[in-house]
Amino acid sequence: MNGVLVSVTAATRYEVQDVLVSADTFFATNRNGARVEVKGLLSSSGLVASKVEIK
Repeated sequence: MNGVLVSVTAATRYEVQDVLVSADTFFATNRNGARVEVKGLLSSSGLVASKVEIK
C-alpha cells in the first residue's frame, strides 16, 4: 500500500483465492505479482488488517 504500514493481529483472517487459510499458509504462498486486498481500520500509525486476501 503506497507507504502505509499494514499490521496483523491474532484476529486477522487470511484468504488465498477465496479460500480461508492459516497465517502460516498465507505467508508461505508466493505473492509475487499478485494483487493483495486488505481490509481493516486505518489509524495514524497505519492499517490494522481484519482481513488479507490474495486475489
